[in-house]
Amino acid sequence: MTVSMLCWLCRVSHLTAITNWLKEQPYTKVERHVCGSEILEAEFVQAIEKEVVEFKQHGCRGKTVIMQVKPHLLFKVCICLKVLYCHVVCN
Repeated sequence: MTVSMLCWLCRVSHLTAITNWLKEQPYTKVERHVCGSEILEAEFVQAIEKEVVEFKQHGCRGKTVIMQVKPHLLFKVCICLKVLYCHVVCN
């Protein structure tokens, strides 16, 4: 065998070892989803359902506060212009 063949065999065995190591990693066994899909894990759904049930049983936990706010503080020009710009450009 020549030196180049031994080098090639060494690379192949090293590559095989790396691929085997990658296949043994725990993240390879995770369920795959399409990128951008709107999916929640079962644990999150159960936690949300639990919170909804508790809210329905106990009612509103907070108290209602009535505030007096000056009108010029409610209207933000920059926010409205961004929405208008997006609506005009996107449609």
